[in-house]
Amino acid sequence: MRRVVCRYHCGVCGGHFSSLNGFAAHRAGEHGAGDRHCIEPLDDARFAELTENGLCAMYAVEQVGIVVWTLAADLQRARERSGGSERAAFGVAMDREAA
Repeated sequence: MRRVVCRYHCGVCGGHFSSLNGFAAHRAGEHGAGDRHCIEPLDDARFAELTENGLCAMYAVEQVGIVVWTLAADLQRARERSGGSERAAFGVAMDREAA
């Protein structure tokens, strides 16, 4: 079995994202204005869950079974490019063998 690996991790809210676009979109407010904050992807229609059984290997202790988010528009484009499968579009560069 293959597992989706997050590529971007938010140190503020702990969110896991498959793309820099998704990570950047979950941050709101203006830099330097003191109102920067995280948006919960579950509450924002711009986001789509790529998997709920992902892997974060960014730190010494791997986290297994995490939700990895992406932008819904990016997921749709990936499906169109890969003939309907986000696994084919995202999988090659992002998957890792699951234990």
